[in-house]
Amino acid sequence: MISISGLARRNIRRNLFRSLAIVAAVAVATGTIFSVSAVMQSVKTSLTRNAARLGSDLVVVPWEQRKEAIKAMAEGSPITYYMAGAVVDQMKEVQMYHRKLKKKLKVVEAASAQLFYLSSTDGCCDIGNKLLVGFDPENDFSVRAWLKDNGDKVIKSGEVIVGNSIPHQLGFKIQLYNKIFTVSGKLEVSGNAFFDNSIFMSKENLKDLMVKSSAPLPDDLSWDQEIVSAVLVRTSPFFPTEEIGNQIGHDVKGVKAILTKKVETSVGKQLFMLLRAVFLAGGVLWLISFLLIAVIFSMIVNERMREIGLLRAMGAKRETIFRLTVTEASMLSFAGSTLGILIGGALFFGLKNYIETSFAIPFQWPSAPHFFLLVLFCLLLGSFTGVGATLFPALRCSLMEPNRALLKGN
Repeated sequence: MISISGLARRNIRRNLFRSLAIVAAVAVATGTIFSVSAVMQSVKTSLTRNAARLGSDLVVVPWEQRKEAIKAMAEGSPITYYMAGAVVDQMKEVQMYHRKLKKKLKVVEAASAQLFYLSSTDGCCDIGNKLLVGFDPENDFSVRAWLKDNGDKVIKSGEVIVGNSIPHQLGFKIQLYNKIFTVSGKLEVSGNAFFDNSIFMSKENLKDLMVKSSAPLPDDLSWDQEIVSAVLVRTSPFFPTEEIGNQIGHDVKGVKAILTKKVETSVGKQLFMLLRAVFLAGGVLWLISFLLIAVIFSMIVNERMREIGLLRAMGAKRETIFRLTVTEASMLSFAGSTLGILIGGALFFGLKNYIETSFAIPFQWPSAPHFFLLVLFCLLLGSFTGVGATLFPALRCSLMEPNRALLKGN
């Protein structure tokens, strides 16, 4: 006995070219939507997570280097700049008036200063052109939070923490400016070059290296005073973060407060605009596929009028005719959506490298639940494309009387 699915498969094989055309149409639309959606989610996750990894609401940098700092934070590229360490104490004293409480409140809850320097490509350093980050282990709320399995570990003098991309493992010795350090911690993978490719140590150790290597400073600074590169700030919940940033920029001269949640370069924004345009194009392709399948199955129904009439005359119920048409469409659309997801997945992996190299934006893989939901959505979308497009032709042929169908089929 031939089942409905078996008969549908025979109909598909009977006109293989037309069936492949339907599969291809669904695959192109589904693949485009799948790959672009996955890339958009990944880039968005990367930018959000990498900003959140800083563990702060604001990052305060020298005013003159504000543009370079924003770009470096978004791209994770190494950069060095310096300002007087006195700005840390000045920021802690910044106050704003709270209207409901009717009094002034300090707006900085915590501040953690960092110092930046680049390792040399000469023989004095085992690894060249890497960002060396000096931080305060006692007051830090950024670096140690991402240590593997030992976030509470005390960082001693002569020890360093390395990013995930640095090849050295725990206990290894590393030479930096002719001084030997022991790797005591390794960070989790972040997808951001600032963390993955940097080497972290105490500010005292890094300052000592910089002094001995005669690191250049701006004319208005000297090693006799405290020097910092950036200050990570946690703000008071009583005021909007953006207003606090503006107040810090007003009260503390020569600095710029950057909102970590808005660390997104113009290149990143342009990329999102491009991806949205491609996503809309995928939506147009899906609509075209929907209409194309509807037209094709209307033609198929007209071609099979005699066959439908014979099936009805032999006792086939209207429900059977309807299910036969819908089953054939669902098989083709499911095959198309599956093929589209496979092709879209290949595009997704290819776009990963293209985005990282061409747009200099960190790329974070989507979480397993997000990826599963995206695959499920695209499968359902592809299946609905075929089933939804054939509802009217299937309903029309199932409602037709046997004698009328036989007459139309002649």
